[in-house]
Amino acid sequence: MLTKKEITKIAVEYANINRTEHYYLEYLSIGPSVFLDGYWEASFTVFTQEGTELEGPLLIAIDGETGEINSMEQLIMKHSRDKEVRISNRPIKKPSVRRG
Repeated sequence: MLTKKEITKIAVEYANINRTEHYYLEYLSIGPSVFLDGYWEASFTVFTQEGTELEGPLLIAIDGETGEINSMEQLIMKHSRDKEVRISNRPIKKPSVRRG
């Protein structure tokens, strides 16, 4: 499993690689995904080169094992039929233990 520091480095490199003459990504935050087990979510704001905000936050998903980067849409399509992967449009919660 990659560390938070390694995942953050991957996210920052992603922003640097995806800079163009028209726009750039500004890294905002990173955290374990609450929607997909085993992944981290990195968020960015998209700006024009003149500094006008175009979009945000833009989310990408980073695999916690391999560091592979996907858009959230790519991951949903990739894992939509995999019963071993939990995908939810709500935060995945651990089952509560009832004591009786």
